[in-house]
Amino acid sequence: MFDTAWEEKYRELFLFKKKFGHCNVSKGMEEYVPLAEWLAK
Repeated sequence: MFDTAWEEKYRELFLFKKKFGHCNVSKGMEEYVPLAEWLAK
């Protein structure tokens, strides 16, 4: 069973991929820093 926070970040990644066509979230993109940090864990 996944927790809600994990599901929210996964959804953010899904939407990021839909928008940009890849999952390489850069910390240089201010809007996506929390997502990039989550992925780095």
